[in-house]
Amino acid sequence: MSKRTRYLVGLSGGVDSSVAAARLLEAGHEVVGVYLKAWEGWEDRGQRTEDNPNRLSFTGQCPWKDDIADGRRVAAHLGIPYEVIEVHEAYRARVVDVMLAEYAAGRTPNPDILCNREMKFGLLLDLARELGFDGVATGHYAQVRPSFTSQESAQSANTPEVVPARPSKVKGHMSKVELHRGRDERKDQSYFLWNIDRRALSMIEFPLGDSTKVQVREEARRRSLPTAEKKDSQGICFLGPVDLRQFLIDQLQLVPGEVVDTAGRSIGTHRGAAAYTVGQREGLRVEGVGSRGEIRPRYVVARELESNRLIVDTQPPTSRELVATHLNWLVDDLPKVGERIEARIRHGQQPQRCTVEETTRQPDRQTTKSGGLAPGMSGSLHLRFREPQVAIAPGQSVVFSRGSLILGGGIIAEPVAGG
Repeated sequence: MSKRTRYLVGLSGGVDSSVAAARLLEAGHEVVGVYLKAWEGWEDRGQRTEDNPNRLSFTGQCPWKDDIADGRRVAAHLGIPYEVIEVHEAYRARVVDVMLAEYAAGRTPNPDILCNREMKFGLLLDLARELGFDGVATGHYAQVRPSFTSQESAQSANTPEVVPARPSKVKGHMSKVELHRGRDERKDQSYFLWNIDRRALSMIEFPLGDSTKVQVREEARRRSLPTAEKKDSQGICFLGPVDLRQFLIDQLQLVPGEVVDTAGRSIGTHRGAAAYTVGQREGLRVEGVGSRGEIRPRYVVARELESNRLIVDTQPPTSRELVATHLNWLVDDLPKVGERIEARIRHGQQPQRCTVEETTRQPDRQTTKSGGLAPGMSGSLHLRFREPQVAIAPGQSVVFSRGSLILGGGIIAEPVAGG
């Protein structure tokens, strides 16, 4: 770990953040735990109203009360301060409203990626700077490592068991660092981190990055942490187990519509076209009996939002190619046309071999003083995968890598037809 002394730790009330805080404290750092409370009024299950625009309908059980209580118990056990920070307005504006707008436009966003960029490593990091902290830490399963030369970086990227110490600060600035996958392949969360500001990496610590979930759970028991046996959280960032489809139906005021097969025959109904994603088969009320009487699943292959129709087929859509936009780069050595890299189009997927077919780069706010383009810029990238990919969904994220090194990522604009 780094030489910093003061950390603002996202203490969510789960076992991972609890162990992360304990490790930092044991290493001699000053630790303050914080909980970002994203919503108010959930207990009323209220709809968004003019007099209370921050109150949204909730169709699950938001566990924030229990999480805060568990966070306080962990903080007391460790002997550290614990603060609850109300962020519902920022969360609604930066995450939920963006997510809803994307769904309404026919795309499938990832709210956890938005949440990491805007809240955990946006708002929380800004707060840490304002309060004079040296960095923030969370229980993510990912690694931040020092940057090397291209040859050294490539070697490091393929040896995830080696976790070098973080470079120390020099005159108030950190040397360059890189984002790598977590050692635990099953729990690795680097997919959700591609869109954070590269400049923020030097102030971020992931104490669990070189550990497995089994090791973390065992350590929590050894430390007698109150959350040692707590189940892992599920669902949307800061919300928990939300019925996302019902949430979208309520917020976007969606209405039922027709489901048709690829021949145009009406075979069922859906609850609102914008609430479904390409490749999905759950939640469709369709006739699915084959010629021999067997049950045949149907997959969404296209959405017609204007007519509120879903088009389905008996096989999920596949493609070897995609175009990604809204790129965010975390390295200097950007992929070149013809280069073979790896990419993932969903969390939990093993990195897929692919080739860069074409790139376009557009300057944005991150231009250099001389007017040249800097890593972190926007633009587009065309990838061709070695193997066909199932259900490439517009709006989802694609994350690029070389070995364990995360190069960056982008938003899938579209799969390439016939690719």
